[in-house]
Amino acid sequence: MLLITSIFFFISDYWILLVGIFIWGTGKGGFWVIMSPILANTIDESIVDTKQRKEGIYNGVKTFISRAALVIQAVSFSTIHLLTGFDQSPDATSQTPLANLGIQIHFALIPAISIFAGAFVFWRYYKLTPDKVDRNREIIIEQQL
Repeated sequence: MLLITSIFFFISDYWILLVGIFIWGTGKGGFWVIMSPILANTIDESIVDTKQRKEGIYNGVKTFISRAALVIQAVSFSTIHLLTGFDQSPDATSQTPLANLGIQIHFALIPAISIFAGAFVFWRYYKLTPDKVDRNREIIIEQQL
């Protein structure tokens, strides 16, 4: 996703972009599919470490972050469009080169930076291996946590 999102910054051809978005969407689908098992494994690790069930806190943080992302998205769109002179009138058939750059920034550059930051945090802090996940499940079952 990071590679394709980064490439989007340099693509202006509609059909090439459409193919890229299809490929990107496949990666995005994989992200949404894997998110729940990763959250479940993280919650299991927390239960084993603290002997307390705190899944409500984890789900609350996840929901807060996803809602905050919507606010950040709206603010970044507004800011970039204001700074680049985006013509928002319904009859606008074209944009200035600066406005097109603004579109590319919020279509590719900002998402690429966000994906990189998220991937870095995940790589840095998610240390659960399949063996550790299995061991956590066994502990939870044995101790009836």
